Amino acid sequence: MLLVFRLWLVIIISAVGIIFNFHQLQSIDFRDVGSQDRSLIISNTTHTIGMKQPRTYKKVARKHYYSGTSATQANELEKAALLRIKEYCGSAQQRHFPRLIASDNQSVTMTNVGLPFPQIKSEGAKVSLEWDEALSQINKIIDCLRVSKVRHLDVFQSLNMGGCKNIALSLPDQTISLYDFDLSVIDDKPVTAKIKMRMDAIGHNQFFTATNGTPFFTATDGTPFQDYEDVLRSNLISCLHAIGIISE
Repeated sequence: MLLVFRLWLVIIISAVGIIFNFHQLQSIDFRDVGSQDRSLIISNTTHTIGMKQPRTYKKVARKHYYSGTSATQANELEKAALLRIKEYCGSAQQRHFPRLIASDNQSVTMTNVGLPFPQIKSEGAKVSLEWDEALSQINKIIDCLRVSKVRHLDVFQSLNMGGCKNIALSLPDQTISLYDFDLSVIDDKPVTAKIKMRMDAIGHNQFFTATNGTPFFTATDGTPFQDYEDVLRSNLISCLHAIGIISE
């Protein structure tokens, strides 16, 4: 009887250990590291794991209400934006965006760029960036978007457009990234009327309200990229302040 009891005790302890390690693995951020080995620190532990492949996630296309795109359009828009960024931006800039791994008519698979800002705030993660470093990263993001002629339109807290939800921070290297480009514009050519309204509103400090569930904007003219990048820079800085990553 004592032997059976000890056997069950060992099984229970092992099961608890497996569950604990699984939750720790979920907290790892595997950035794009190509084919080289990399030791990844598991949060709150002293263990390291060597990995040869970055962690990726598969995003299944869906109809996008706020952009007015079909699932197919949203999927193609995200894929096109990531490919454009890869084509026009250098490696120092590309690390601030997901890398496209694979795609089909219904989904895209890309690298994981870190923890979303709301998750960092909700979990109380202790991270901080020097002001100069944060601004340098933000400017690299904007420089890449400018040269690739891509505008991300779903990160604007001041315009009630996504807030800080599509901005991430990788740990432990603290790289700021943008992701989810299914609501974006390439070459200043919006693919739907709703996307055009968003693009036109940014830079004119226009707010929108919902009328019968339909976003309404007062701006109707195009917004120069200079205006767009000024609003984007201000929004990213505000988001960093909001979650306590930078302070003045």
